[in-house]
Amino acid sequence: MRKPLSFALLLSTACHHAHRQPQPQTYEPPPPQYQQYQAQPQYQPPAPAPQPQYQPPPEQYAQPVYQDPAPQPELVAEVSWDVPVTVDVTTAPAGQEVPAVETFYDALTPYGGWYDDPTYGWVFAPAVNAGYQPYSNGSWRMTEYGFTWVSNDPFGWATDHYGRWVWANRWIWLPDTVWGPAWVQWRVTEDGYVGWAPAGYVSSAYCPMESWRFVPGNVVFGPNVAAYYAPNPSGHYARAVPFERYYRSGQHSWATGPNDDWFRRHHYEPRHDRYDLRDVGRYDERERREAEARMAEQRRRYAERQARENAVARALEAERRHDNEVRSRLAEERRRAEEQRQRRLADQQRALEESARRAQDAATRQRLDQERARVEAERRRLEEQRQQQQLAAQRQRQEEEARRAAEQRKQQEELARRQAMDQRRAQEEAQRMAEQQRRVQEEQARMAAEQQRRQQAEQQRMAAEQLRRQQEEQQRLAA
Repeated sequence: MRKPLSFALLLSTACHHAHRQPQPQTYEPPPPQYQQYQAQPQYQPPAPAPQPQYQPPPEQYAQPVYQDPAPQPELVAEVSWDVPVTVDVTTAPAGQEVPAVETFYDALTPYGGWYDDPTYGWVFAPAVNAGYQPYSNGSWRMTEYGFTWVSNDPFGWATDHYGRWVWANRWIWLPDTVWGPAWVQWRVTEDGYVGWAPAGYVSSAYCPMESWRFVPGNVVFGPNVAAYYAPNPSGHYARAVPFERYYRSGQHSWATGPNDDWFRRHHYEPRHDRYDLRDVGRYDERERREAEARMAEQRRRYAERQARENAVARALEAERRHDNEVRSRLAEERRRAEEQRQRRLADQQRALEESARRAQDAATRQRLDQERARVEAERRRLEEQRQQQQLAAQRQRQEEEARRAAEQRKQQEELARRQAMDQRRAQEEAQRMAEQQRRVQEEQARMAAEQQRRQQAEQQRMAAEQLRRQQEEQQRLAA
């Protein structure tokens, strides 16, 4: 005897929301391609990020078949990869974090340049090229802390495990002392592709489409994952959904990537790998003591820079705290909406199944058909409502990106104005110094001519005096 099918799936919806951008050690001199940093990058406002296109779930709802009354079937919840999940890490990461941001200043200088950004304060720009893409040159390891990135870049031990990469017409790195296995955001597709990109300090941070890396899930932990990067990330992004899964250790949390169930669903069994502490920016006890011993001298040299860093850190912390509050509120609203939807589905399922048990004549079946039509209309209404909410969220993101672009243009104009003023002042100072030097030279020449004239007059006087004495002596002898 077949059981009646559940109408719960008729009301299922999917919400697609965009996910929110070190330890020193002794390195050999950088290879030739890492040339010394020459100039600060010139900023242009970034183009608006392309918005992902929503792909509705396929219509696979079978018509119910009514049989004699049977026990109520179990309600199966729909699998959704964009519901945030946080897992507490009970094992502390091996090794220790860097003691202070001053650790990075000297350690990263051979591989790029530091400069004071108007928005983020002192940041690091790699000297490789302006098209550098973070989290691209390396490999992933599955560890007890989630997806852990092991970089092949000589500065990756710091930039890929501390601080954040932020986009300012190129990728620049803002230092911090909080360690993470990788500061990235994740997306997955139904056909088994997994993608990642740098995560900024807030969920609305801009990320260019070309910075996303998509690979088949069964090669993500391979040693040469770069050979499988999809050439057209926008196509995968458009049909991918965020995988909002976090690990939390103490007061800090980070996005940890797809879980084991997702990989098994796509016929791949992940395994945990080992890694070297130095590869992921962790200190052992001796290195930590040595770094702390260098702190006093480094803090003295970078006192002014640290004051600027503290001011920027306070501003970023306030923005990050606001972003976390917004994300928590949205997650709570989504949770409540999901609970209401599940309750509504359960109520409707129970009502329909109870009606199905009493379906003994054509009139009852007709009423059930009408109820099915009502449920389908309700599903369409909820789908339209969800699409409207998505469009509203998309418009809000576009407005926010436009506001950020305008602020960046304003900052760039202010920076250009200050540079022009500094250049004009430098020119005026050079002209003043040149005029002062000319006057000094003229005064020296006048004094030298005057001294020469006096010397000549004195010599003439002495010669005349000597001649007079000789004449007087001759007259005296003649007398």
